[in-house]
Amino acid sequence: MSLSNYHTSTSEDVLLPSGGIWYTDVDVEFKTIEPLVSVRALTARDELTLSNPTKLLNGTGVSEVIESCCPNVKNAWVLSAADAEAILLAIRLASRQKDYNLNVQCPECGQDGLHTRDIQNLVDRILPLTIEDKEKYKIPLSSGVVLQLKPNTLKSLAYGFKKKMALTSLAANEEVLNSLPPEEVMKNIKNIGNELCQMELEIMFDSIENIELPDERLTKVYDAKEIKSFLMQLPSSDTKAINKALEPLAELGIPKVLELACHKCSYEWDQKANFYNPQAFS
Repeated sequence: MSLSNYHTSTSEDVLLPSGGIWYTDVDVEFKTIEPLVSVRALTARDELTLSNPTKLLNGTGVSEVIESCCPNVKNAWVLSAADAEAILLAIRLASRQKDYNLNVQCPECGQDGLHTRDIQNLVDRILPLTIEDKEKYKIPLSSGVVLQLKPNTLKSLAYGFKKKMALTSLAANEEVLNSLPPEEVMKNIKNIGNELCQMELEIMFDSIENIELPDERLTKVYDAKEIKSFLMQLPSSDTKAINKALEPLAELGIPKVLELACHKCSYEWDQKANFYNPQAFS
């Protein structure tokens, strides 16, 4: 008799915040007409993947674990950030982890504290978008074109996470900076700033699904290179308007602002949680 008959695994169903309206069947297969997927518990192999520093840094660890634990997802890289966060928390539930832990310092007295939230309660608060909601995420620009926005993908998040980790590590390396001439230090700081700006632009490009032209046929442009070239030439006022319009999309899914109270001085404040952070997930 095969040992596979003796595998035991719990599973959890989770609704995807995006409603699946930006996916094709090639990327994600839903169980029902609802944007519902099933996830199973982590295996020993998944645990090893999550303990690999390189895979955590470049995002492949998270994408591999999502595809392993959620058979409905065929291509994790195209998942929206909110959907990836929901699936990661559901994987924790299936793996019998009931609490989400948040280590933060009290802004009033400076006391470090461990705060916990019930993961099931967080997941139950998800309200998926519908196809009608997509119209809310259109923005007209000064030239007359209309941008159809979409949530940033897991690939974009992983790129941003990796870039920020590398650049902030370099900026914080005082020993290296102190060994350089002042002009070299300024050059390095300028380069870091330029790369961070480029990273923000790349993340913005990832949030554009198409551009609708103001012609008689309302032609829609989907070509990524053409869109990127167009956006690079936008006036700063349009860029600011796009970033402002993207803010609601960034807040999709599990509520990210948690109400906390200091265990020492009882000071209360709102803390933004990062459900994607690969280091915290591991």
